[in-house]
Amino acid sequence: MELTPRSELESRIARLQARLAAANDAEAVFIFQAADMFYFAGTVQDAWLVIARQGPPLMLVRRSLERARAESALEYILPFTNPREIPKLLAPHGLGQLKRVGLEFDVLPVQQYARVGRLFPTMQFVDASQLIREVRMLKSAYEVGCIRRAALIQDRMAAKLREALKPGMTELELAAEIEAEARRHGHQGFIRARRFNLECFYGHLLSGENGAVPSWMDSPTGGTGLSPAFGTGLGARRILCGGGSDYIPENRRNYLVIS
Repeated sequence: MELTPRSELESRIARLQARLAAANDAEAVFIFQAADMFYFAGTVQDAWLVIARQGPPLMLVRRSLERARAESALEYILPFTNPREIPKLLAPHGLGQLKRVGLEFDVLPVQQYARVGRLFPTMQFVDASQLIREVRMLKSAYEVGCIRRAALIQDRMAAKLREALKPGMTELELAAEIEAEARRHGHQGFIRARRFNLECFYGHLLSGENGAVPSWMDSPTGGTGLSPAFGTGLGARRILCGGGSDYIPENRRNYLVIS
């Protein structure tokens, strides 16, 4: 398992702190979303990550403390069992008098926002999502290396497609072959996007008419899905490829979309 290097986390945190100071708005940010927490802490847990303008960040973990300490290079990772403990845990770290704090307004659930408000009734909350996105949009050499490794996995998937595709197989059967190749080489199996409800399965494999079926997903491709319960992505359609009477290129009946 590859862990995010301490130097990488320190660089990301320092850049966020610099933007907090330059904006002169929020004194700190509370981070809850999984992608942001992983970016700044190197682990994804049921936790509060507190990053102030100055000083080391504080991570308060409800579950799992052991994994957080094993996976993250942050110095201050402490346990809590009830959110009502949070205000007292912040005080020894110089965070007890915060008056204006940034939150991830673009993705934070209303329930979580209300919970934070009840814990800190005199605190004012502002939107920190733009500052976080500005930090994350600049890729370090370490991140570029991760992107290149991910691209190699995509290359392997494309190569497997040429080997596995056979006339008459279903989209599901072909996808299973390609996905297995990706997982063998380290693909996590899902993707994240900064939209509500858009942490999703990692690929679309669509053929023929299915490639033009729209869905709820904010994506250039939709697909029928295997069930209305998750109405996007591949379906049970059989793929027609090669020659013969079923090959009708003029109406794009046999094109294949992978995304």
